[in-house]
Amino acid sequence: MAQNVYWHAPLWEVLLIGGSGLLVLIWLIWRAFRRPKLPDVLNEFTTGLEEQPIFFYDQLRGVVGLTKAAEQVLQNLALPQQKLPFETFLDALTESFIEGRMIRKENWPKDEYTLTVTPLVQTEGKTMGVFAFVTLESPLPPPDEPIEAVKAKDWLKFGTSLQLHRSRPIVRVCRDAAWQEYHLRYPEETLLRHLVDNRANIQTAEDLFAIIWPDEKAEPFGLGLAQKDRLRRLIFHLRQIVEPDPGNPQFVSTVHGVGYIFRED
Repeated sequence: MAQNVYWHAPLWEVLLIGGSGLLVLIWLIWRAFRRPKLPDVLNEFTTGLEEQPIFFYDQLRGVVGLTKAAEQVLQNLALPQQKLPFETFLDALTESFIEGRMIRKENWPKDEYTLTVTPLVQTEGKTMGVFAFVTLESPLPPPDEPIEAVKAKDWLKFGTSLQLHRSRPIVRVCRDAAWQEYHLRYPEETLLRHLVDNRANIQTAEDLFAIIWPDEKAEPFGLGLAQKDRLRRLIFHLRQIVEPDPGNPQFVSTVHGVGYIFRED
C-alpha cells in the first residue's frame, strides 16, 4: 500500500531554495549568452599577448585597447605631459584609416619601440578600422642621401620621378618607367607649392590650413576635428597625384603630432 510523505518547511526555506535555484539559472544563462571581452579571448590563445600593446581604431568607437598592456598605455597617454605622444598616436591611426595604408612610427612611445598601424580593408577598398601594435625592435637603417633636384627651364625636378611646372598647375610623375601628367586643383597646387618652397622646414597643420583656407579661422586651441580631417583628405588626394607609390609616400611626408614636410627624394 502506497504511503504519501509530506514535507513541511517554513516559508523562508522555500524562498531560499527557490531563489538560489533562480540565481544559478540566471548565471548559467548569462555565461551562455554573454559576449566575451576581446582581451580575454586573445589571452586564451597565448598569455604573452597580454604584455603586447594592441589597439583597434575606427571613427565610431575611437581608440580601444585590446590587451591589458594597451589599456595601460592609454592610461599613461591620458596624462597632461603626454599630450604630444598622444597626438602623434592619434594622427598615425587617423592617417592609416583615411589613406588605407600601413604606417610605422619609430621611437614611440619611447626610444627603441616602434608603433605599427595596419588598416583593415574590405573587398570594396573601404577601410573598416585599423589595428595598431607596439614592438621593441632595432631602428630601421637611415635612408639614402637625397638626390639633388635638377632645375630645368620650365620644370622643377625632384629626384627622378617628380616634376612641377614653375608657373602652371601641372605635375609630371614617373610611374612604371612612364611619365604621367596631371593638372592640380587650386588647393592641391597651393599646398604643394608651399611645401616645396619651405621644404627645409616642417609645416604645422595649423599653418597649412591657414594658407589653403585663409578665410576660415581655426579654433582657439588648434584645428577642430573637421578641419583636421579636411586637411588630411587634401594631403591624401595630393599624394595620389604626386607620389610614384601613393601607398608609400616619399615626397609628402607626415611628421606625426606636428604636421608635414616635403622631402625631395
